[in-house]
Amino acid sequence: MRKILFLVWYIGLSLPLFGQTYQIERIGTDKGLSQGSVYAMLKDSRGFMWFGTQDGLNRYDGHHFKVYYSDTDQPNALHGGFVNSMIEAPNGDLWLGTDYGLNLYQRQTDDFRFFPSAPERKTPSACSPFAVRPPFVWYWSESEGIVKLNYDTQQKTVLLADVSYDLGLLSVSNATKFGKNGRLWVSLSEGLMQYDTSSRQMRYFFSKHPKNITGNPISILKILMTKEGLMYLSHSNGVTIFDPKTTDFKHITHLNGIELNEIYDLDESPDGDIWLATSSSGLFRLSKDGKAQQFIHQKNDNNCLSNNTISSVYISKDGLVWANPDPLGINLLIGTGKKFRSIKYVAEAQNSLSDPNVRTMIEMDKNQVWVGTEQGGINVWNKQTGLVEKCFKSDPANPRSVPSSSIYHFFRDTQQQLWIATYNGLAKYLGDGAFESYFLTTKKNMGDNIFRCLAEWDTAHLLVGTENGLFLFDKSKKIFIPIKRLENISILWIDQPTPGELWLTRFNEGCWKGTLRNHEWLPQATVLVGGNALALRKDAYRNCWWIATNNGLLNYQNGRIVQKFTAKDGLTNAYIYGLLLDSQHNLWLSTNRGLSSFNPDTRQFRNYHVSDGLQGYEFNNRSYMADSEGIFYFGGTNGFTYFRPNEIRTNTFQPQIQLTHFEINYQPAQLPQYIGETSELTLNADQNTFSLGFIAIDYLSSGKNNYQYRLVNLEDNWNTTPDNLVRYVQVPPGEYIFEVKASNGDGFWSDEVRRLKITVLPAFWQTWWFRLLNLLLLIGIGIGFYRWRIQQLQRQQRERLELIIKTQEAERKQLATELHDDLGMRLSTLQMYLSEIDISQNSRASKLTPLLNEAIADIRNLLRDLNPKLLFEEGLRVAVEEVNSKLNAVGLVKFELLWLDFPEKLPEVIEINLFRIIQELINNTLKHAEATHITLQLLQRDAHWVIIYEDNGRGFERQPLSSGFGLQNIENRVQLLKGQLHFDTAPQRGVHVTIEIPHH
Repeated sequence: MRKILFLVWYIGLSLPLFGQTYQIERIGTDKGLSQGSVYAMLKDSRGFMWFGTQDGLNRYDGHHFKVYYSDTDQPNALHGGFVNSMIEAPNGDLWLGTDYGLNLYQRQTDDFRFFPSAPERKTPSACSPFAVRPPFVWYWSESEGIVKLNYDTQQKTVLLADVSYDLGLLSVSNATKFGKNGRLWVSLSEGLMQYDTSSRQMRYFFSKHPKNITGNPISILKILMTKEGLMYLSHSNGVTIFDPKTTDFKHITHLNGIELNEIYDLDESPDGDIWLATSSSGLFRLSKDGKAQQFIHQKNDNNCLSNNTISSVYISKDGLVWANPDPLGINLLIGTGKKFRSIKYVAEAQNSLSDPNVRTMIEMDKNQVWVGTEQGGINVWNKQTGLVEKCFKSDPANPRSVPSSSIYHFFRDTQQQLWIATYNGLAKYLGDGAFESYFLTTKKNMGDNIFRCLAEWDTAHLLVGTENGLFLFDKSKKIFIPIKRLENISILWIDQPTPGELWLTRFNEGCWKGTLRNHEWLPQATVLVGGNALALRKDAYRNCWWIATNNGLLNYQNGRIVQKFTAKDGLTNAYIYGLLLDSQHNLWLSTNRGLSSFNPDTRQFRNYHVSDGLQGYEFNNRSYMADSEGIFYFGGTNGFTYFRPNEIRTNTFQPQIQLTHFEINYQPAQLPQYIGETSELTLNADQNTFSLGFIAIDYLSSGKNNYQYRLVNLEDNWNTTPDNLVRYVQVPPGEYIFEVKASNGDGFWSDEVRRLKITVLPAFWQTWWFRLLNLLLLIGIGIGFYRWRIQQLQRQQRERLELIIKTQEAERKQLATELHDDLGMRLSTLQMYLSEIDISQNSRASKLTPLLNEAIADIRNLLRDLNPKLLFEEGLRVAVEEVNSKLNAVGLVKFELLWLDFPEKLPEVIEINLFRIIQELINNTLKHAEATHITLQLLQRDAHWVIIYEDNGRGFERQPLSSGFGLQNIENRVQLLKGQLHFDTAPQRGVHVTIEIPHH
C-alpha cells in the first residue's frame, strides 16, 4: 500500500503549480537580527521564536529581537556563537548545540548553563541535542559521539562513541534523532544507521557498510519524521522518501521540471505539507495531494523570497513558514495573511513599472490594466502574468504618441472611447498604440495645457478640468469651449453623478454642485467651504453620498453634510484620495497613510499599511478603480495595490502577551527570576515607582498591536494604548494585580490576560505593628501622664494634708499649752481656794468640789489627747497600751489590743498619724456605736504595716467618707501616709476597718 502511495505521490509531483497565495515578510539584521545566516529555528511554548545564527541566539516576539551573544568568560553566558540546533524541554528551558558545545538556556533566570565535553579535550567541540526527557538529554558531539546526559547529576553515558560525521557548509549539525519506535536513527557521513539502545543492534541504510540493507550511499543533511511514519532524507541530490517499516524508498530529484540539487533542510506543516529548502531553487511546498508549489526570488516583486538559497526552513504549529535565504535573514511566509497584492516600482527591472508614481488606472479588457504614471507614460499591465507588457511614452518625433509621459486621468465615455488627460494636452486613444492629441492653445507651451480631470457632459461634449479653468470639449469639432465664471481657475476634480448635474472642486477653495447653461457655470449649492473634495460615491443602500476630502470622509444627505469622520474616529489618515464601495456596502479609502475599510453601520474602521502588503503609505487622487471581476485597485507613490474586498477578512488571531522587563525607580530591577516567568513580586516601600514592559507575541500584525492594562485595587477601568510600557509612580502600600491584554492588527482583542501580583510593602511607620506600637505608646504616655498627674495631685494633696495635719498638731499643742497654762492654772487655783473652805459648813462649796475635780480631770484628758506626751516620749505602743488600760479601767467597753510583729518604734510622723487615726476610731465607737467590745490589731504583712480595727456596735449605712469630719480626718491621714483604707460596715453589723501603710 505504501509503495502505491509513493508512486501516486511521485507522479503528482509533475502536476502544474498549485496556487495558494502567501504574504512574505522580510526580517533581517536591519530589524535587530544578530546575523543573517540562520541555521536553527524554534517556536517555544511561550510563543517566542528563537533563531540560532553564526553570531548568537535571537529571541523574537514579532516586534523586537533580544540577542544573546557568546561570552565564554562568563559562566552564565552562551558558550559558542554558532548555534546550529535547539530543542525545548518540558519546563520551557532550551537545549542548544553550538560550535563550543552543549548549552542550556534557563528560562527562570534568563541565562545559560554550559556543559563541557570530555574534560581531557581542551578545544571546543560542536554538538547537536536531539531529545530531552527529564532528567536526560541526548545529543551528538563531534568529540564524544552519541551521548545520554543526566543533567542533574552530570553523569554521561556514551551510547555510540565512533560516529563519523563531517560538519561543513552544507551540514552544520548532525541530523540524528529518535524514531517512533524509540530506536535511534543516526546520521553518518555517508548513510543512515538504526541503533537499538536496548539490544545495541545496528542496521545500515544508504551506506557503504558491508551490512547495508538498502539504497546507494548518500550524505544525509537532514532527517524528517512525518506524522504518517515516513522519513524524508535530504541530501545533495534531492530528497529521499523512506519507509522504515518496509525499507521501501524513492528518490526525488526534480520538481516541476526543476533539478533539486542540495536540499539543505525540510519540515512538515500542521496540515501535512512538506517544505523543502533548496540550495538554488528557493522553497518548495509539497502538498498531500501530490502538487508542488515553488517560491523563488523575483527581481520586480517585493512579495517574494529575498534570494533562492534557503539554508533552513521551519514550520511553527500555527502554520507560519520561517525560512532563511542565506545570508539575508528570515523570510516569514503567511498563508492566512491579508490578500493584498502590490506591483511596485523596481528600478531597471524588466517588465516592471516605468515610474513609481501611479496617477490613474483603467481596465482595458479582462487581461489588461492601463497604468498612468507621473513621468513614465502608460504601462500596460497583464493581470495573468503580473508583468508590464508595454509602455507608451511621449515621443516628439511621433505625432501619434501620447502628448506627455505625465498621465493624470483615464476616462472612458458612453461610446467606450478612451480619453487621457496629461500634463501637456488631451489625448484620444485610436488603438494599436496610436493617440490623437488636442491642445488649448495652438502653441504647445508647457503649463498651458495641463489637463487634470475629465468627465462627460453629454454624448457630444467632454468636461475638461485644467489649471486654467473648466472647458467643454466638442468631440466632433475638436475644439475647447471655456466655461464662463470659471476662467483661469485651477480645477482639481470634477464629476457628473447625474445628467445635467456637475460637482467640482476648485483647488483649496472648496466644492460646489451646479449646472451649465449657455456655457456658463451656475452654482446651486456649496458642498464644502475650503479644502478639496477628491472623490464622490453614491450609496444607494443608505441613500446618501460619500465624499472623500483632504480633511476626512463626509456623509452628504438632503443637501447637507450630516457626518464627518477623521483620524480621531479611527480613520488611518484624514487626507482621502480615493473611494470605492464593495458588495457588502463597506467603503474602501486610499489615504496618505495606507488604506482604510469602513463599515458605516458599525462606524468601525480597519486600517492597512505597508506591512499588510500595500505598495506604500501614500496614495494618489484619481488613482483608483474596480475592474469587471470586482477587484479593487489603488495607485500610489510606489506602484499600485489590488485585492478582492471579500478576501480581506478580520484577523481573529488572539496574541499571547508576555512581560519583558521590569524597572524600579527608573532603573532595571534585579529580580530573583526573569520577569517573564514571574507571577508575584514584593516591593519595599521605597520601590513603589515601577515600570512594566510587555509585548504581544504576534507575527501576523506587523507590530500594529494595541494594549489594555490596569492595576487592580488602584484602578478599575482598562487603559488602552499602542505603547508596550507603563509606569506607576508612588503607588500606595497594598496588594495589587497588574493585568494586561493585547489586540491584533485588526483590533481583535485576545481573551488571554497576563497577570502579575505586586505587593508594595508599607514603610515601617505605615505597618500595623508600628501603628499598634504608636497607639500603645500613646496609651502608655497617656497612662503615664495620668499617673504622673495623679501622683502630682496626690503629692500636692499630701502636702496640703501634711500642712493641715501639721497645722492641726501645732494648734493642738498650742491649745494644750494655753489650756494648761491658763485654764488649767485657774482651775488649780480655784481648787486650792475650795480646799480652804470648810465643806461641811458650806453646802454650795461641797457641790462645787466634785464639779471642779471633774473639770480638772476632763482638762487633763483633753490635754493628753491634744498633746500626748507619752507618745512623744515613749512611742506608739506605750501610748496605745495606755489608752487600752484606761478604757478597760473605766469598764464602758472591753478593749482588746493585739500587738503582733508590728515595729516597736516608727518615725515620729507615722506614729503621730497612726495614733490620731486610732483615737478617731475609738472616739467614733464611744460616741456613736454603743459597742461593748473593741479589737485593735497591729501587724506587719509583706511590705505594709497593717492596722485592723473592729467593734461590735450598731454600725451604719455606708456613705462617702467625706460625710463626717472624723472619718474625713482618718482618710486624710491615711493618704498622707500613702496607705489604703478599707471600711466595711452595715447596720447592726459593727465596723471593720483595715489600714495598710507601705514601708518607707
